[in-house]
Amino acid sequence: MIDLNIIKVAANLKNYGLTAKSTYYAITKNRLCGDLIRLQAEKKKDKIKWIKYETEACIFCQASASILSNISTRLKIKDLIVDKNKLALFFSKKNIKFPSRYKEYEILIQTKYKNRANCVMLPFNALIKALKL
Repeated sequence: MIDLNIIKVAANLKNYGLTAKSTYYAITKNRLCGDLIRLQAEKKKDKIKWIKYETEACIFCQASASILSNISTRLKIKDLIVDKNKLALFFSKKNIKFPSRYKEYEILIQTKYKNRANCVMLPFNALIKALKL
């Protein structure tokens, strides 16, 4: 059974919907399950200014995209790849210190959801692809 908090997070559509103009854009698909995300972003110097997205995806990918778009203004571009790799480790290992800037991801990154790791990480992959990192 899916945690109701995950459903609530996925239902937060504050940054859902693409804009007419964007400098950075990517479409990314999860080859394992078929999840698809379209992501737009803007940056200002070394930080992300905003993220907008649309998904054709499971609840885990939708929730991840919602969280990432909400916390994006706190993220430094130079840290994205390292942070993505650290977050992916949480599905397989325990007792790893969780980066505080990703606290909202705790509901998604749990051992019991390890088979959903690719779904949760898809928005990160799309953002990294959009920014050409």
